[in-house]
Amino acid sequence: MSGLPAAYWITRYASLDISRLLRNRRLSFTDIADMFGFSSPAHFSRYVQTNLGAKPSELRE
Repeated sequence: MSGLPAAYWITRYASLDISRLLRNRRLSFTDIADMFGFSSPAHFSRYVQTNLGAKPSELRE
């Protein structure tokens, strides 16, 4: 219906959730990475940088 691929919507909503969760200082980066099924914190960090334009630690500030 939207004309956009499913991968776009998955990335968009995952990025919004990740951004929201990063503001919660009680959750570690590893906790958030595990919630989304990332194989490692490094992979999670690369995903965040690519899709949100900043390192997880920068988004937490």
